[in-house]
Amino acid sequence: MFFKKRWIPDILQSITTSRYMLFYIGIMVLLAASSIGTAGFAVKSPPLLILGVVVWLIWFGLMFVVASPPLDKYFKHDMPKVRRATLIIFIILVMVSLGELFSFIFVVPRYVADHGDTDLGKVLYAMQDSFRYNDSTALVHQAADNLLEGKNPYAHPNVVQAMQKYNGSFDRFTPLAVGRFAGSFPYPAPEEFREVYDAAVRNNSEVPPEFENEVCYPAGAFLLITPFIAAGIDDVRIIYVILLLLGAAFAAWKIKGNRKFIFIGAALISIELWNAIVAGDTGSIIFPLLIVAWLSLGKNDRLSAIFMGLAIATKQIAWFVLPFYLILLYRRTGFKNSLLSAAVLAGVFVALNLYFIIQYPGLWLHAILSPMSPDMFPLGGGYITLVTGGFVPAGSSLPFTIAEVTVFIGCIIWYYFNAEKYPHTGPILAILPLFFAWRSIWNYFFYVDLVMLAGLLADDAAKAFKNEEAKAVIEKG
Repeated sequence: MFFKKRWIPDILQSITTSRYMLFYIGIMVLLAASSIGTAGFAVKSPPLLILGVVVWLIWFGLMFVVASPPLDKYFKHDMPKVRRATLIIFIILVMVSLGELFSFIFVVPRYVADHGDTDLGKVLYAMQDSFRYNDSTALVHQAADNLLEGKNPYAHPNVVQAMQKYNGSFDRFTPLAVGRFAGSFPYPAPEEFREVYDAAVRNNSEVPPEFENEVCYPAGAFLLITPFIAAGIDDVRIIYVILLLLGAAFAAWKIKGNRKFIFIGAALISIELWNAIVAGDTGSIIFPLLIVAWLSLGKNDRLSAIFMGLAIATKQIAWFVLPFYLILLYRRTGFKNSLLSAAVLAGVFVALNLYFIIQYPGLWLHAILSPMSPDMFPLGGGYITLVTGGFVPAGSSLPFTIAEVTVFIGCIIWYYFNAEKYPHTGPILAILPLFFAWRSIWNYFFYVDLVMLAGLLADDAAKAFKNEEAKAVIEKG
């Protein structure tokens, strides 16, 4: 009894359904999936790559279960056990977070220096380097600097200079299967990266064709960070943390009662989300935008549409969320309101991008479509592992594109008929097609689970609040 009353904090006492415990388990599964996939990629281990795929599928399954209210009745009489299990998971993940921080500051650099040629050394080196700017982050930062200097960011990218200026790692460029990388399938080795990079820095005014050199996002990706850089913040990752905290604060404000602590706890122990931010992952910027858009849907539709417009004007991953957003908006508010909201979000997208479209329309279009280039190497934790692990012949990216589009259409159709019953499966369904893509990058999956959780908690809290109000009215009557 003492344990229950004194040691289980509000974050756990407020858990009233098993779904939230499973979400915490899902955080551990997500961490395992990403770690296994990264390790398999670093040491080129087909068994680890396949295991990573299996663990990713388990994570997707858990997220769908979390979004399914009927599950709760199976655990109705075991809530003390559920709470204790959640407490244990929470403590484990906090310890893992602290252990990771300590290791990468004090232990990993020394181990990599002494044992860099071992499999473990290669894995740790890859993980250590992931906490430095990658090429996308460097290009976005450079784009903001160019904008402040009066240059068109899409017309003046130089990824080599950007990576030098912002201390990016030589092997964190996006390689293209041309030139010296033409025969490097399924992915260039670090030695090949080093060779091309060393040649590039000797004449950094020209970017070698082997490196992707496009600001490959809509204009919001650099417009939203430019005011912060103008104010003197010289690290994009600090800006991402500020925006994430603002988004999390908004979610905590919108989730009534103690349920907000479930979200806060989940955000704190979402290690992969924080790792992605520390690494400067550009996807981090749309997390707070999607949080505001999803939680405001059906409550403040104009605000919701503005933030959804900002999201789609910032990174293409939000384009996958858009159909599910519009379907849920239609189901909750009707056709006319959905049309008005669609007009608002389209207006926001156009407002942020129109200047660059008018100035160099072909350049802008080529830049934002560059992630779909046929010269991109296959990469990620999805079914592309069958190719990168050497289980099936390389062939073409076309079968994966067909699978991705087919799954995307299937998800949209399913959600159209089930959105009212399972509204918060939308963010998970939005990224499921990417699991079948030629490039199913691990970071694509790191934040939509928290968007889903925030929506679930906000709805559950609102229903509980209404029930309490109704009960109070009955008692007074």
